[in-house]
Amino acid sequence: MNSIKAVVKAAVVFVVNTWAQFAEFSFPSKYPWQWKVEMLRDRYEKDTTDLFKKIIKPGMTVLDVGGHIGYFTRLFSRLVGPSGHVYAFEPDPYNFSLLKKNTEGFSNTRIVNTAVSDTEGTIDFYEIEDSTGCHTTVPTNAPARKLSVNALMLDSFMKERGEVDVIKMDIEGGEPRALLGMERILSSERPLRIVMELQPDALARAGTSSAAVIASLKQKGFEAYGILRGGVKSAPITDITGLQLYEGKTDYANVLFER
Repeated sequence: MNSIKAVVKAAVVFVVNTWAQFAEFSFPSKYPWQWKVEMLRDRYEKDTTDLFKKIIKPGMTVLDVGGHIGYFTRLFSRLVGPSGHVYAFEPDPYNFSLLKKNTEGFSNTRIVNTAVSDTEGTIDFYEIEDSTGCHTTVPTNAPARKLSVNALMLDSFMKERGEVDVIKMDIEGGEPRALLGMERILSSERPLRIVMELQPDALARAGTSSAAVIASLKQKGFEAYGILRGGVKSAPITDITGLQLYEGKTDYANVLFER
C-alpha cells in the first residue's frame, strides 16, 4: 500500500511541476505540491484574491509591497492590463530571483530588490529558516540569518511615477515603518485601497499592535474592513480579533483599508 501511495504522489508531483513549467511559474524548492496548485489555480488566500479581482481595474497602478515569489504580482499584472502599472518590492535575494523569473516578459511590471520602510539606505533583515514567506525587518527569536538590505520610502519612489490606486502590503511586521515612509500618499484625498496582512506577534515585536495600525489609518480617512469569503467586505472593524475567529486563524488576518 505504501508503495502505491508513493507512486501516486510521485505522479501528482510530476503533473504539478509540469503544469508549473508550462505556466512559467517557478517555486521554492521545498514548496509542497498543494501550495503550488493553489497558486497555479489563483486560489492562494482565495478570499483576498477574489477581493483583488473585484477592486483592481485596467489602467490602475498597483504596488505589491512584499512581492515574495510573485503570486500576487502576476495577478495584478493581468488585472491592470497593458495600460496599467505594477511595482513589486522584495528585499530577499532568493525570493527576488524567483520573482524575477516569474515576471519575465510582463511589460507592465517593474520589480525592485528593496525593502519598503521609513528610511533610505540599508536596514537589518532577517531570513527565517525554512519559511520563504516569513522573512522580516523586525528582530525575531525564530532561527534566522541576519543580513543588510537596501530600503526605500514609497513617497520618494512614487514621486515621479504618478498616483497609486491599490497597495498590497505583507511584510511581516514592517508595515508601521512602511506607512511612515508614505505619508504623502496617505495624505492625498484621492481614493486609495490598501490590503494589509496584520500579524499580532510581528507587530508586537515592532512595538505596536493591529488596533494601533488600524487607528492610525482611520486618522488618515480610511475605513478598515475584514475580507470575507468571495472577497466580500465585512462591517467596519477596529481590531482583528473577531476577524481571526471568523477565519479560524490565530497568527494573522488580512484587512482592507479603503478611502
